[in-house]
Order: sequence, then structure tokens, then C-alpha cells
Amino acid sequence: MIVALQRDDHTAREPRPAVREGPLQPVLREYKPQKFGNETFTRDFKAQWFKQYPWLSYSIDRKVGTCYVCSKFMNDNTFTFCNWKKTERLTKHHQSEAHSLAMTKWLEYRQMQRKSSSIISIIDDGHRNYAKRNREVFTCNHRMSLLHCPTKHRSKRP
Repeated sequence: MIVALQRDDHTAREPRPAVREGPLQPVLREYKPQKFGNETFTRDFKAQWFKQYPWLSYSIDRKVGTCYVCSKFMNDNTFTFCNWKKTERLTKHHQSEAHSLAMTKWLEYRQMQRKSSSIISIIDDGHRNYAKRNREVFTCNHRMSLLHCPTKHRSKRP
């Protein structure tokens, strides 16, 4: 039986990255230019903020910046950034106690992932060496059995 999934909220339209993937940081020519107050020019989200704030994620569907680490490691989706004029909000959030705790959890998770992958590679290398050694023993045993087989099975020489 095939069941159609309903797409009634923004999370259904925008795939959520796995924890190991990190924040969504698309580099676009234009994000959401807008005027603030009586300004005669438009301001826009800047991709350079991704370098300054590696935790910053940008939702293309919602057209807002969010905090990846607070969202994933603290289940806190309250920080959104859509007023490109008030960049001090990024700094204030970056320095907050809750965000610092989320960053610590993210860094610990990434370190655990690196250790986990290195353990897998060690096990894989050990298995590869084990298989190679078994092949060598088998080849040696096979050669020995050919040398010691009865004469009636050997080819006759003229």
C-alpha cells in the first residue's frame, strides 16, 4: 500500500540535514533583499556571515537565518534572523550562554564522529590484513598438497 505524505509545513518542503552534515549554507546571488525604515537602498543576507558564524543556517523556503546548533542540540528553534540591518543580533546570539552550550555539544559530537570513523577504519584494515594472511596460508597449503599428491595423479613424463 502506498501512502502519500502531506506537505503542510515548511519542514516537509525543506529537507532537514542530518546532524553530521551541519548547517545549510547556500551561497546565492540574492537571498531576500529588503528595505528597512526610510532607507532608499535594499539590504540582503550576506554569505560572508557563514564564515564569521559557522553555526548560521539559511532556510531558502522561509528566507531566514537560524542557529543550526541550538536547533539540533538544544531543540531550541527560537533564534531567527531576518532583519539584515540588525547584524548585532548574530553577535549577541553567538555570545549567549545557551548557544555556547549548544556549540560545545556540537563540537563534542563532531569529535566523537571522527573517533568513530577512525575505529571503523582500524577494524576494516584489520579485516583486510586477516583476509590477506588467510589467502597466503591457503596458497601455501595448496602448493604443498600438489607436491605431496600420489604419483598416480601426477602427469606422466615421457
